[in-house]
Amino acid sequence: MSLINSLKIIMKLISLVIAFGMIVAISPVNAESVRSNNEIQSRIHEIASGLAIGQKYVSQYSGVIYQHALAYHIDPDWIKAIIMVEAIRPHSDTENRIPPTGIDSTKWVGLDGVSVEQFSNVDTNIRLCALLLQRIRDRILENKRSFSLVASLYDNIETTTVSQYGLKAEKVFKEKWWLKQ
Repeated sequence: MSLINSLKIIMKLISLVIAFGMIVAISPVNAESVRSNNEIQSRIHEIASGLAIGQKYVSQYSGVIYQHALAYHIDPDWIKAIIMVEAIRPHSDTENRIPPTGIDSTKWVGLDGVSVEQFSNVDTNIRLCALLLQRIRDRILENKRSFSLVASLYDNIETTTVSQYGLKAEKVFKEKWWLKQ
């Protein structure tokens, strides 16, 4: 790998850290800063791995994504952005969330007649994501409608404002992270 490619990768990782609000203060080396640096390095690795996984899902299931986006009259890039955000979500936040769309199997069991076991079927998983995004979008007043609010409600249906999740999803959507190398 050339030095230029190495620097590009490092710059991408730094931009990811900044994009997710992780600000690292430089301090004298002590046990706590080493542990903190290890945690940061671990999270950077988790994000980079998540990006690759998200891109793989989007590429592998693009036909399914387009099929369900068309059926539910939503932008297919909304589903792609949700998949990417879920792929980079910290593993500690993923209990009951089923990849690739991170749909919460306990919260949405029974939606459209789907059982918990069916959430693992990728076609069903993406269809339910599209259905939820459509229903959420359609219930938001048109003058207040934004993908960041729709994504916030997708993550937590009880929220009343745009969340960090929604802001991340909006950024991923606008920048089309699934296309980045």
